[in-house]
Parts: sequence; structure tokens; C-alpha cells
Amino acid sequence: MQKRAKWLDRAIVQSPIYYTLLLDDASFRREMRRLKVPEAEIPPFVNPGADATTHFLIQGNTSRECAVVCIRVGQHSVEQVHAMLVHEAVHIWQHIRRRIGEHSPSDEFEAYSL
Repeated sequence: MQKRAKWLDRAIVQSPIYYTLLLDDASFRREMRRLKVPEAEIPPFVNPGADATTHFLIQGNTSRECAVVCIRVGQHSVEQVHAMLVHEAVHIWQHIRRRIGEHSPSDEFEAYSL
């Protein structure tokens, strides 16, 4: 079980979004409380029927947008976990692209961004 979420912002292209990876429900709930998400508004760790989910929300005291990537790792191979990480990274990139108004990124811009 993770003790505390590690938040990252290490993109070559400046990202308007912080992100973190959480691997269990307890860590997710703890981070939601730390971010001051009301109990009634805390979503499920992963969406029903999914093994991975990215939640987008606003970080309480900074008003900075963040992405919380949640993956159930215990029942998957390392290769499957890697595939889920890439899949969720694409969702974050799609969200950033919409947020910055980029509708047709070049292949290099997109590759560096991911």
C-alpha cells in the first residue's frame, strides 16, 4: 500500500495538469480526502467494469487541475499494466490537448507530450 501519492509534472511540453498514479483503493481514498473531495463526490477507484481509470479534478487549495490515474495491478501481468499506463497517458494527453486548444498537433509535438 502506498503511503502518500507522488505528484508529477515533468513534461517536455509544459503541462497544465499535475498527475499521480495510485494502485489501491485505500491510497485513492486517502488522496481524495487530502484533496478535500467531499465524501459523497468521491468516485470509485476504477470505473465499473474497468481495470484502470483516470479521474480529472481540481486540486482544492491551488485550483490546479490534476489527473489521478488508478490501476488495479494485482491481477495483471507487467505487460498488461504497462499497456494500461500507456492507455491512461493517452487520456491525459487528450485532455491536455483540448484544454490548450490544440486540435491538430504535429507527430513530434504529440510524441514529446506523451
